[in-house]
Amino acid sequence: MEARDERWSEAIAGGSLAFVEKVKVELGIKSMFREAADTRGTYTLREPKGAYVCDSGRESNALMPDNAIPWEKKPEATET
Repeated sequence: MEARDERWSEAIAGGSLAFVEKVKVELGIKSMFREAADTRGTYTLREPKGAYVCDSGRESNALMPDNAIPWEKKPEATET
C-alpha cells in the first residue's frame, strides 16, 4: 500500500493551475479565502490554515472553576 500523499488527500482540489482555478470559480463564495498554492510541482486548493483553530486564552480559563458543578447524585436502580 502506498503512503498517503497529502497533496491530494488534504486538498479541496489538486492538479494544474487551470483546474484548481476552475474549481475555485465553481465553488463561488465558499472558496473566497482559499488561494491556489504550488505544492511540489502541482497546484492545490486548501482550507485556510487557521480555519479550525480553537483559541481559549487566559480570559476564559479564569472563569472555568466558577462554571463547575460537582455531580453528587447517584442514579437510582430501576427494575425491568
